Amino acid sequence: MTEALDEQKLDVGLVLTESDREDIVSGKRTIKVRRLAGWLCGLDG
Repeated sequence: MTEALDEQKLDVGLVLTESDREDIVSGKRTIKVRRLAGWLCGLDG
C-alpha cells in the first residue's frame, strides 16, 4: 500500500471508504482511511 506514497514522494496518503476509519502507519508513512460522507462534510479530518 505504501508503494503509491513512495512513487509520489509523499509521507501521508488518504483513502476514502464507505464505513472505515483508521490510520495505518508504516515507518514514517501514514495512510489515513476516512469515511467519504464525513470527509465531504468536513466532519472527519
